[in-house]
This record gives sequence, structure tokens and C-alpha cells, in this order.
Amino acid sequence: KQQAELSRQQALNAEAVAEREKANALTQSELAKKEAIEAEEGRAAANKAKLQADEAETKAERNYVLSMAHVVGLKAMLLKNDPQLQGLLALQSYKLNDEYKGSKPDPVIFDALRNSYINLGANKNSSIDIASGHVALYENNGKLFSFGINSVLVRSVVANKFVGFSFIYAPPKTTADRNFFSPDGTMAVSCRSNYEVMLYKVSLDTSLAKNPVSCNLVAELKGHKGLVRSVAFSTDMAYLATGGKDSLIKIWKLDSRNISLETTLQSQSAIKSLEYSNDGSTIYSLQEDGKVMIWDTKKYTSSELNYNGSKPVSMALNRVSNTLVLGLTNGSLCLADLKTGKQSIVNAHNVQVDMIIFNKDYTLMATAASDKTIEMFTTSNVETLPPISIKDIHAKVRTMVFTSVNRLEVVTDRNMYSIVTSEDMMAGEIEKLLKRNISTDEWNKYFKDIQYEKTVNNLPSGN
Repeated sequence: KQQAELSRQQALNAEAVAEREKANALTQSELAKKEAIEAEEGRAAANKAKLQADEAETKAERNYVLSMAHVVGLKAMLLKNDPQLQGLLALQSYKLNDEYKGSKPDPVIFDALRNSYINLGANKNSSIDIASGHVALYENNGKLFSFGINSVLVRSVVANKFVGFSFIYAPPKTTADRNFFSPDGTMAVSCRSNYEVMLYKVSLDTSLAKNPVSCNLVAELKGHKGLVRSVAFSTDMAYLATGGKDSLIKIWKLDSRNISLETTLQSQSAIKSLEYSNDGSTIYSLQEDGKVMIWDTKKYTSSELNYNGSKPVSMALNRVSNTLVLGLTNGSLCLADLKTGKQSIVNAHNVQVDMIIFNKDYTLMATAASDKTIEMFTTSNVETLPPISIKDIHAKVRTMVFTSVNRLEVVTDRNMYSIVTSEDMMAGEIEKLLKRNISTDEWNKYFKDIQYEKTVNNLPSGN
């Protein structure tokens, strides 16, 4: 009995030892798992730290190269007496900025390319003499329509050659005070000195060799008691609004069979600018007294838009973002979001902003002022990215239009200018005019710590 009891006790002890060993094994397994997890976390942390270090190094390298591209771009603008070196430095700065994903267009790089573009002669024949007076511009598929004193001229933008022209009928003993094109270019408007508004149908048929352009009178709109200074077409081309110094806004219904006066709105001050909303339910008017009025085209009621900043003197509507842009007397822009009501101020000029235009897809905006400069903005970054400054016009800008072939056509008191707006296009033209590559000595002087590379691939490396 004692032996059996002893055996049972030994068995229980062995079982307890086995349980302890099992528990210890589980503990060791958990510790091993924990240590494995900690080791993996350590490796992940080390990899993350290495990745962050690599990213920091890449970022530092990128910032250094972009900064170098800017510095060299600025230096290139001083080398007018050496067009080849100027072009090489401007082009290499552009390539580095592009490779390291700098902002495009970049104000410094654009200036460097434009200076070189002009200095190398790629900009020749970019200006033409035109008759004085208010000229309206419209561009479609590389064809530029200009509506001057008593005719519509059509010119090929790229070839800089006239395609054709058409005289217009105008009331005797009157002059054109303001001319306009409709947004789609099918209609032209001439606001005459006798306060009448002449409406024309414009068409271009390039298959007609002798007279491809026609401009036929559609209607003679009467009723204003002062000069008409602004017009606006609804987006569906069903209505035309005219506003003038008589403080009247007249809305005309554009029926193909009969053009009639829909209504007349009485404002408190002379009208400077008009814009239709996208859906045609609203007309925005900028007045001489600085008020911006909102007119309901169904109820014919009005309200005033409050704005930030100084008095506005010009206005344009970004139809993609539904933002009303006001050009102010102090040279700034007020961007009023018509959906949210949010407003912001953007610096543009040192004097009042006389003109604001957009390209057809509203990705670019250009402003002009009496300081004889043009500022070009990327609309998606208008509040964060500095504008491109064009300062070599040397005359007051009367009108301008963006073209579909990467140019800004500008009419001044003296000439019409064709300004290339694409960095890529200018870089391509500059590369064609270069006759050598940067020498190693020049490279070490301007691009030190960056590995030498050929700026123009089809030319031998500099020695």
C-alpha cells in the first residue's frame, strides 16, 4: 500500500513537473514570438529610417538642383552679348527643372527661356503693325480673327500670314468705340459712336481662295442713350446683353428669324463690364462707381456683391471654378468664389488692373495694366505660384487672347505681338538654334557638383 501510494505521489509530481515544463515551454514560445515581432519591428523601423534618410537625401538633392537651375537661369539673363552661352544655360536650367519636377511654368525658367528665345532671333516677326483703335480678337485652330475699324482680318498664328479679310457695313459718319467677338467666334459686335450696336455673322471657309472670310450684318440694335462699353453672350448664344455709359443693360433675344429686345435694366451707374453666368440665369455687371451687381434674368431683380479690396475696374468669370475675378485699382485681384462666397486677394500689378482674360479651358489667366506689363497665372495655383511676368511690350495693352497653339496674342497702342506661352515650345526652338554644347569649364563654373551632361544631344560634348 505504501509502495502504491509512493508511486501515485511520484506520478503526480511527474505530472506537475510536466505541466510546469509545458507552461515554461509556452512562455518561452511567447517570448520567442515577442522577440521575433520586436526584431521585425526593429527591422521595419530601421528600413523606415533608411527610407526617410534616402527621401531626405533625394529631397535635398532635388532642392539643390532646382535652386541651382534658378540661379543659373537668373545668370543667363545677363548674358545678352553671348546668345549661344545664354541659350545653353537657359536650356540646361529648363531641363534640370523638368527632370527634377520643378513647377511648370516656373517664373525664373520662363524668363530665362524667353530672354534667350528673343536674343537668338527665334522671336523675329512676332509683331506686326496694326491700325490704331479698339481691336477685338478671337482664335480658332491656329486662325486669329481681328475685328478692327471697319473690317475683320484673319491671320495664321504660326505662319504669321494673312488668310483673308472682309469689310463690314457700318452706319455712315460713325466710328467704332468698342468691338467684340462672341465666345464661339460666330458673331461680331461693333459698338458705334452713335450709340448703336451692330451685330454681324462671321464665317471662314478656307476652301474659298479669293474671299474665305465673310462678315454679314445681322441686326442694328438701337435704344442706348450713351456709348456701349461692354457686351456679354449667354453660353447657349440665345441672348446678348449690352451695357453702356447710360447706366442701362439691355437684353436682346437672338432668334435667327427675329432679334428682339427682351428687357431693359436700369443700373445706378455706367456699365464697365458684363458677364453671363453659366446657366444664363444671372448677369454680373461691374459699374463705374465700383459696385458689382447681380441681376436675375428671370425676375429682373438685382442685388449687390460685396467684395474685398480696393475699387474694381475690370472683371472676368472663370467658368470652370465659377469664380468671379475682379481687377482692383491697387493692382491686386479679388477672387470671389460664387458658390461658397469665399474671397481671396492675389497680388498682380503695381497699378490698376485694366484687363483679365482666360484661355479656352480656363487653365491660364492673363492680366494687363497701365504699367505696360502682362502677368500670366496658372489658375490652379493662382494663390500659391507667382505669375509669369512679360515686361517687354513697352506699350499699353488694348486687348489680348490666348490661342490654341501656345501663344498669347496681344494688341497694344502700337503693334500686335505674338508671345509664346509654352516653356517646352521655347526650349525646342532654342535647341534648334544652338551650335555647340556647354564646355566642361563652363559647366564647372555654373553647374558645379552636378554631373556633366550634354545639353543638345545631337552636338558633340564640350571640351
